[in-house]
Amino acid sequence: MDPSVFSAWMEILARVPSSVMWFQEYFGHEGAITNLRNEAEAHGINDNRLIFSSLDSWIDHTYRKRIADLILDTPLKNGHTTILDALCAGVPVITLEGDQMHNRASSSALNALDLHDLTVNSFKEYVEVAVYLATHKHVLQKLRKNVEDNRLHYPLFDTAKYATKFEEAIKVAWQVKKSRLLTGKPTREMHIFPSIQSSTVMPRRFPVLSAKEDSNAEDEYIVRVQNALDTQQPIRLHIGGHIKSPDWWIVDANDGDIVDFVMYISNLYAFRDNSVDTIYSSHVLEHCTHGFGHELEHTLREWHRVLRPGGQLLVSVPNLFALATLFTNESIPHQHRVWIMNVIYGGQIDQYDLHKVGFDETILVAYLSQAGFCDFTRHDDFGLFNDSSTLVVYDTPISLNIQARACK
Repeated sequence: MDPSVFSAWMEILARVPSSVMWFQEYFGHEGAITNLRNEAEAHGINDNRLIFSSLDSWIDHTYRKRIADLILDTPLKNGHTTILDALCAGVPVITLEGDQMHNRASSSALNALDLHDLTVNSFKEYVEVAVYLATHKHVLQKLRKNVEDNRLHYPLFDTAKYATKFEEAIKVAWQVKKSRLLTGKPTREMHIFPSIQSSTVMPRRFPVLSAKEDSNAEDEYIVRVQNALDTQQPIRLHIGGHIKSPDWWIVDANDGDIVDFVMYISNLYAFRDNSVDTIYSSHVLEHCTHGFGHELEHTLREWHRVLRPGGQLLVSVPNLFALATLFTNESIPHQHRVWIMNVIYGGQIDQYDLHKVGFDETILVAYLSQAGFCDFTRHDDFGLFNDSSTLVVYDTPISLNIQARACK
C-alpha cells in the first residue's frame, strides 16, 4: 500500500456513500489501524467506514472472502496468492497493471480467466471502474457470475494441465542442455526479454473508458516532471514550503494554494531516480519517526534516490541542544519557555504538526551519512527563504542548517 492507492480508495468511498473498506489484521496491525483511520479522516472519510477483522484459519479464509463485493488490488506490489484466493472464491478483482513481474501478477491471473475488463491502466480508470461496478449492482452481479463460471473452465485453476505443461517444459530444457553437453559445446545462455506493455485496447463490457484511450489519464505530476526533464529545466523541491518562488516546486502532504505536489515527503513517486537538482527542507524532518516505522531513514533515502549524483540537500531542523539550553534557563519568562516547548515538540495544530525526533549536528550528520550523503557544511543562513531556518531567540540561533551532497 502507498499514499496514491490509499487516496484512490478514499475517492471511491467518497463517491459510493454506502461502501466500506474491509481490511484483514496481519502482524503489526495495531499501529497500522491507527494510521489508516487518521489518514481516512484526513481525506474527509469517517474512519468508521474502515472495517478491520482478525484473520481466519487457513481452511476458512478463502470462503470468507466471498463476503466482499470487490477486491481492490495494490499496484505497488500486487496480491499474488491472496488474489488467486479471491478469484477462487468468485470475487471480482480490480488491478492496475504495472511494468514488472510483481505488479503484473494480478493482470496475468485475470487474463487467464478472460476477465480483462478488470485490468486498468491508470488510477483514474481504477477509481472509475470501481465506482461504476459499486453503483451498478446488476453489472457487478453478472461480472461475479462470470468469475465463478470462468474459474471452472479456464486454465488458471487447472492445476493438472499446469503440472503437465511444467513437466514438459523442464524436460525440454534438460534435453537442450544435455545435447550441448554431449557435443562438447558450451551451454547456451538464457535471455529473458523485458515485458512490453500492449497498446491494444480490449473492448470492455461496461461503459468505462480505458486509460489507453483517454488523453487525460496520465498522472499530471509525472507529466509535469517529464516536461521539465525534456526541456532540461532544473528541478528544485521546497519540502513543506510556505513561500512561493518561481524557481522552486513546493511539496507538501497538505494541499494548498501554493502547493505544487501533494505527496508525502517519504514518497516522491512522481520524480525519477537522479532527476532532482536541489532539495530544500526547513523544519520538516523532525516530523518523522526515528523508531517505529523508521520514517526518518525512509525519507532521507527517498530524497537521496531522486537527487542527481552530486545534487544538493539543504536541510534545516530545530537545534535541540540550543533549544534545551534556552528551555532550562530559568531567567526566561514562562510564556517564552512555552513557545520554546512548542518548537521542541511541535505546534500540534494537525496530525502532521508533531515533532518525533530531535537533532544536534552529530545526530543529523549521522543520519545523513547513513542515507548516502556526504560533504557536510554548516550554515548560519542559506540565504534563500525567510523562514524558520533564520530564527534567533535571545541572541541564540535555534535552527541547525546543514548542506550536504548526494554521493552516488
